Amino acid sequence: MLQLFGYLLIMLAIADFFAANLANINLTYFMGSLSSFSPIILFVSGAILAGTGEKGITDLFEGQDDESFIEEKPKRKRKKKNK
Repeated sequence: MLQLFGYLLIMLAIADFFAANLANINLTYFMGSLSSFSPIILFVSGAILAGTGEKGITDLFEGQDDESFIEEKPKRKRKKKNK
């Protein structure tokens, strides 16, 4: 779901950029003076959300102290007995 929302933000950023530069239409007038930077803000936030994949926002920080990152000790090889 976050990935889809990220792609929608990226599409809105592209539409806002072309509308502002080609047709002089401000799609993000509600942002006030920040509306000149809105394509950048929307694109970056959309790229971050799209990069999360299918994970939720809480899954981004889980597993950082997971035991899977700890290296296991190598197993000792048993010596063969000579008869």
